[in-house]
Amino acid sequence: MQSRPVFINTFTIAACVLLAVLSGFYFVNLKKIEREFNSKKVLLVKENVDFKYRIEAIQDTLNKKTESFDIVEKEKTLLEEKIESLKRENEEVIKSYKKDIAVIKKKNSILRKKIFTLENSPVIKRIKEASVTEENENIKQVLEEAAAKIEMIKEGKHINLAPIVVTKGGSLTQGSGGVFVSEGMEGVIL
Repeated sequence: MQSRPVFINTFTIAACVLLAVLSGFYFVNLKKIEREFNSKKVLLVKENVDFKYRIEAIQDTLNKKTESFDIVEKEKTLLEEKIESLKRENEEVIKSYKKDIAVIKKKNSILRKKIFTLENSPVIKRIKEASVTEENENIKQVLEEAAAKIEMIKEGKHINLAPIVVTKGGSLTQGSGGVFVSEGMEGVIL
């Protein structure tokens, strides 16, 4: 019977040694797994930090672009408002110029009719003929000046006409109110 307690003691010691070896092996294995876990944890933490930096950089870029976009949108809105304002002003100017052009065309038409009437008036024809055929230098000079003024009127230039009077003796004098031609000629006021 003594062999039984020795056997149990031996078995117990062998079991304890085996448990101690297994515990040591398990502890070494656990340390190895822990080191691998820690190295993977370090890599993951590093990647996490890198991702955070990337996310912050992307967020900063996005914020800057958003700000730029907002500025561009504001400028676009201001430019569109200016364009609309300029369109309204342009339309008003065009309306104003159309009115002015219509008035100028009417005045131009009236002036052309007056010029045509003056050119075809018997008095002007006689003045032109007389300036060519007249021998008296004073009369010829006055007639040439009158013809020159008529040409200036045709060209649309402004002139001040002094009244001219032709008397019965054939001499020209300046009178008040226009040109008067005697001996059956009509009196014309210029």
